[in-house]
Amino acid sequence: MPRPLVSIITPFWNEALYINRCLDSIINQSYSNWELILINDGSTDDSPDIAKKYEALDIRIKLIHKQNSGILASLALGFAKAEGQYITRMDADDEMPINRLELMLNHLFKLGRGNIVSGKIQYISAKPISKGYQKYQAWINSLNTPEDFKKHLMVECVLPSPAWMMFTQDFQALNYLEPSVYPEDYNFTCKAITQGYQCHSLPHTLLLWREHPNRSSRTQDNYQIEKFWDIRWLYLNTYLKKFSFQIHLPVQIWGTGLIGKRVFKKLQQLGLSPIQWIDIYNNSEMKLLYNAPIKHYQEDISWSNFFTFICVGDAKAKTKIEAYLMTKGLPFSQKHWCFLG
Repeated sequence: MPRPLVSIITPFWNEALYINRCLDSIINQSYSNWELILINDGSTDDSPDIAKKYEALDIRIKLIHKQNSGILASLALGFAKAEGQYITRMDADDEMPINRLELMLNHLFKLGRGNIVSGKIQYISAKPISKGYQKYQAWINSLNTPEDFKKHLMVECVLPSPAWMMFTQDFQALNYLEPSVYPEDYNFTCKAITQGYQCHSLPHTLLLWREHPNRSSRTQDNYQIEKFWDIRWLYLNTYLKKFSFQIHLPVQIWGTGLIGKRVFKKLQQLGLSPIQWIDIYNNSEMKLLYNAPIKHYQEDISWSNFFTFICVGDAKAKTKIEAYLMTKGLPFSQKHWCFLG
């Protein structure tokens, strides 16, 4: 029985420092029936020449050149050229562990259509990894089940963009590459999950994610924090309706910090006016915020009579809040609360 073809889509722009290590990691995969579609987005360094040498050495590599127009146009071109039954993404500054394609393909084959497979990540860098990225790595590696991915969708991008695989037919049906909607990886993730695709994370490190000063997430406006909030607002109503959250209930916000204040103002615009705040601190001096009362979480609150947006930034605090709501008989599956931001 012939082994299915996996299409790997890799756009690049000025990645001469790292692209050879990326390509070597793909060529050395334990699973060999793949095609690599490299899209040169108008690079001005030596990366196109490096890619051309690899193309000449391996017939599975297809190099496409285009004028510089950004990653969305590059991805659209690459996805249109894909011929495999399965599809995955890769960034030219990252590396694949040797068994990545084999592990992902085997698991996805068992799961069938309607599923997306990812795995654990490990940051690599010539310099020490910052505490912020260490926290993100620990957080994203804590997500395992479809429920985990759904629960945290409105917090951050739950799927690392260069480390997912799905059936090509499913990807084509998703049709997510809207022009100018950035960050494209968060848009992809939100659209996939709100359309019902089930995400699964394997217990293996499947992406060596390179951290360096020239990463797009560090240098381009399309990946700044405001853009992530734009995506959240774009999908929030669909997310709440899709998973049957009890948004007919009176709304309260847990967290009086910057995230909570941002959410309060936006919810007012959406017609979901929060009627009270919940705070973990018992501040006797501060009783109102935006004319809504502040209550300490241990006060006598009829939790099941409210819908609670949990708007705190710290992952450990989120875990404690979730555990507390569990003691009140409100697990996530009952849809009485939602992490946001």
